[in-house]
Amino acid sequence: MGRHHLGRTAPRRRVPGRVSRVPALVGVLVGLLLAGVVATPAIAFWRATGTGSGTGSTTTLNPPTGVTAPASSPTTVPVSWTASTGIPAPSGYYVLRTSSGGTSAACGSSATSLITGTSCSDTGVAAGTYTYRVVAVYRSWTATSAASGSVTVTAATKLAFTVQPTSAVATQAISPSPQVTVQDSAGNAVAGAGRTITVALGTNPAAGTLSGTATATTNAAGVATFAGLSIDKAGTGYTLTAASTGLTSATSSAFAITVGVASKLAFTTSPDTSFTGRAFYTQPVVTVQDAGGNTVTSSTATITLALSPATATLGCTTKAAVAGVAAFTGCSVSAVGTYSLTATSGALTAATSGSFQVVAAPTALLWSGYSATVCSGPTGTAASLTYTFCLNVLGNGTFTSRVQLSDSAGNAVVNVGPDITVTLTTANGTATPTTLTIPHGASVTSATTSFTPVYLLNTSSTVTAGSTGLASAVAALRSLT
Repeated sequence: MGRHHLGRTAPRRRVPGRVSRVPALVGVLVGLLLAGVVATPAIAFWRATGTGSGTGSTTTLNPPTGVTAPASSPTTVPVSWTASTGIPAPSGYYVLRTSSGGTSAACGSSATSLITGTSCSDTGVAAGTYTYRVVAVYRSWTATSAASGSVTVTAATKLAFTVQPTSAVATQAISPSPQVTVQDSAGNAVAGAGRTITVALGTNPAAGTLSGTATATTNAAGVATFAGLSIDKAGTGYTLTAASTGLTSATSSAFAITVGVASKLAFTTSPDTSFTGRAFYTQPVVTVQDAGGNTVTSSTATITLALSPATATLGCTTKAAVAGVAAFTGCSVSAVGTYSLTATSGALTAATSGSFQVVAAPTALLWSGYSATVCSGPTGTAASLTYTFCLNVLGNGTFTSRVQLSDSAGNAVVNVGPDITVTLTTANGTATPTTLTIPHGASVTSATTSFTPVYLLNTSSTVTAGSTGLASAVAALRSLT
């Protein structure tokens, strides 16, 4: 049996491989404290398992630098920055906008909605003064940049003509080119490229047409330039309007467009359907014009007409313009057909009329809607009537009729020429009225004539309806047979 010693403790046995962990933990804590003192923010990462000793290292998430925004901007502010350097690299950024009213997220970004690039556009910013900061993010760590310079945001509210249109010659470019500027409510220019502005005619005293660059976009200064604008019709008191979505439109000051040099001829009146050998009802009118179609009132050019096709004779040829207008008279065509006229004058651009018809002319006059009192009859034709027994105890008979335009077959012909005057001549009697008219577009006179015979020793009285170039109509009223 062994001995048992009272009051003595048996010595501890050291287990091989067992190491004290206290020094290692102390090292960790000291490293963390030192990292907190040297840099902010910082990250540190260690892992220790099992037994033994370990070492640790620290690194810093660097903030982005060079945050830039323009000193003034419309409601969309461009922001850019230089990416963070070093390790770890950030997984993205979000942007903060700060004003006297506080700080809010910008560019549609947030801590959970990161921007992976190094620029953004902050849209819909209210008028005011701001600075921008950019926050780099890596896992749960962040690093915030220094603030940008101040940005003054001005809200665009209206347009203004800052270069007004000036008077110009018809079809020639207005110079200098009109300019329209985007402005705030105080009339200050609001910078910003890419806004679309359209100009149009406002007051349009001569029904002119605007040509040229009518739609333009603003440059960086918020100015749109409209090059090559021109108006074709001469007039005084034109204005331009400018419009852009969401902005109050603008109206320019008034300006004039003047007539240019003579460059062409134009038929301002063309003939229409006419009779062979008779003057056109609508005589041609030719005008000397500038490139925009304005009458050149200073022109006295001599204008020559030609018939096309040249298968008949044209009854007029030349006419000198008066105040830029040549109004022809007496024009006619000798044969049936379809024609047009060509007008020429020196170096001026020639003009061609509309086509027109020339139809067979009427040949005769006939009585139309005729009647007689007391008399018996009539006998004969509408071209030659005879009444008998026009004298009895009741008195003398009377004859009343209109006069009709007729072709050689006796058919009524509508007058496509000028009004035709019919003259009434009598033998042994009186006619009232003594002249009648067959108007343009009608086939009979617009009024009737009334013939009253006078019987003395004579036994017959006559009334004759006549007109130049037409066979006459005669009516005879006999006292007996």
